[in-house]
Amino acid sequence: VASSFAAAGTTRDFGSVSLGVTGGFQMWTLPALEDAIRLRADELAIDGFDLGDHSYDLTYAYGAELQVRLSRSWFARAQFDWTRLTLEDRDRQFLQFLGGGQRTPISVSYTTRVQTRPVIASFGLGHSWQATSVRFGLSGNLVVAPMKVEDKLSVFMETDTVSEVRATGTGVGGEFAASVDYYTDASMNLYVE
Repeated sequence: VASSFAAAGTTRDFGSVSLGVTGGFQMWTLPALEDAIRLRADELAIDGFDLGDHSYDLTYAYGAELQVRLSRSWFARAQFDWTRLTLEDRDRQFLQFLGGGQRTPISVSYTTRVQTRPVIASFGLGHSWQATSVRFGLSGNLVVAPMKVEDKLSVFMETDTVSEVRATGTGVGGEFAASVDYYTDASMNLYVE
């Protein structure tokens, strides 16, 4: 849903500035990271630990979009998305060590989190075509994705030993977006992208 702000005295028309707020779910594919987690789980499986799922599920995401009309046909666009993905697993085994007369309980758990730092942003220009109460748009955008990965492995054997690795980086890419705006009688649009 986008709210459209038009100049005073404007008749039924799209406003010069539109602000949209979104919320929903995203699905990410992170094969290199998932393969690294799977490899670690395979190594721990030699000692009997069963650390199961190695893929990220659906996650929540929030966003905001700003459009500024440069003319009736052209617009500038900025969009921001915030999200977090977390993969967690834990298992416990009783292992016997050399020289030990009893089996010792060992708990292994890990948490791997991928997060935006702070948001994924896209900026671009678009062209639109208007037909009565509907406006169709196409835009090309530069995407900047600052991300952070935190990986924490915890092994509990009488005392807790924690190994933590953090990595940050910024990806740059591009996207093409198609959109449809439907103008309502209120100062609000229905917007699909």
